[in-house]
Amino acid sequence: MGRALVEGFRDNALLTFASAISFQILTAIVPFVLFALALAGVFHLETVWRDHLAPQIQSHASPAVFRAISEAVDKVFAGTRTLWATFGGALALWQVSGAVRAVMGAFDRIYVSRSRRSFMSQYAVSLVLAIGVAGCFILAILCWQLAPLISVPRDSAPWSVLAFLIRWPLTGCFLLVAVAQLVRFAPATPQPWSWVSVGSALVVGSWVTMSLAFRFYLTTIASYGTVFGSLASVIVAMAYIYLSTIVFLFGAQLDAIVRAEVTGAPNGRRTRGRRSRGRPRAGERDVASDHRGATARAVDREAAAEHGEPVR
Repeated sequence: MGRALVEGFRDNALLTFASAISFQILTAIVPFVLFALALAGVFHLETVWRDHLAPQIQSHASPAVFRAISEAVDKVFAGTRTLWATFGGALALWQVSGAVRAVMGAFDRIYVSRSRRSFMSQYAVSLVLAIGVAGCFILAILCWQLAPLISVPRDSAPWSVLAFLIRWPLTGCFLLVAVAQLVRFAPATPQPWSWVSVGSALVVGSWVTMSLAFRFYLTTIASYGTVFGSLASVIVAMAYIYLSTIVFLFGAQLDAIVRAEVTGAPNGRRTRGRRSRGRPRAGERDVASDHRGATARAVDREAAAEHGEPVR
């Protein structure tokens, strides 16, 4: 299994695809965040930023980084919300669709897609998938970050337990749906639904494991602030996104290996004639043997007719 994973990463150039995907995601973060803030300003939700999001960002970011973020948010709320609500959304969608197209190329190799999409079809599918995947990630972030804030008695113990039981399963479901869209529709050959759930679970499980390990490393071992100073937050974000894309492709490659072990094909579709190479199951006819026997009997009849012997 380990050797197959290493060979899959090498033969499919998955580290190169991981770099392309992470670059597209990084370039989409700024316009996407500004787009979200502009929408919040249009619907007069500035208090969500001031009361909930800003304190959490300030506690995790350096003072210089938080100051720059706060000034940019104030400018968006002050008068450029219309610009970022339109142009920012379009730019973020285009960058996310670029990441989706990189995923499409990686999945075509991982799942050995025989067909190829046309230029227009590739861009159309990537835009539709970008909308669906981005929507699921937004809903997952809202469930994870804002669900405990929608009720007044949130400081009580019953509400805390209820919020935990509701938001984490919902967050996981939205992440599974986002990944399932990519596993099913990103390859040029649509994948069987029976394997989409398995592949999505492997991808999300690998990502969650990596995220927990990365958090443990940052909080107990590493000290980025002393090395990179005010750029520590940026460096950590870049490293996390790159590792996330590697683990995402790792989960997909592991899914393809499991499919190949079970069905004989990385895409999960059983190859025709695979059963005829082995012994037939009980109650099944060996079609290949029947065909070979019929051919041999026909040859024997022709030879007997040529020699004037009676045909059986």
